[in-house]
Amino acid sequence: MDIKLDFVPPSLINFISRQLISNGFRLYKKTVASMMSHGEEELSKALGDPLYVRIRESLSLNKMRIFSLLKRTLLKVSKMRQRLQLKRIKAINMQIVPRRWW
Repeated sequence: MDIKLDFVPPSLINFISRQLISNGFRLYKKTVASMMSHGEEELSKALGDPLYVRIRESLSLNKMRIFSLLKRTLLKVSKMRQRLQLKRIKAINMQIVPRRWW
């Protein structure tokens, strides 16, 4: 079955796919947490394997990197907005106050 998605904006497709991925990851985390709390010794041993430990560490590091990148981006955006507001104020002042030509 071929579905034409030309009329759907790419931003909407991106948003929906991100929501699906994040909800799936949350479900995975809940499942793993519930299985580990039930006293499943084999599962807890398997998840204590160095491979899974590395995966968990990299996921937490990626979260920290994403948050720091988001923070830097928000700071840049706020600085850009301040500059834009100053330019607008200067432009308004230039229109209101006539220039004197000496």
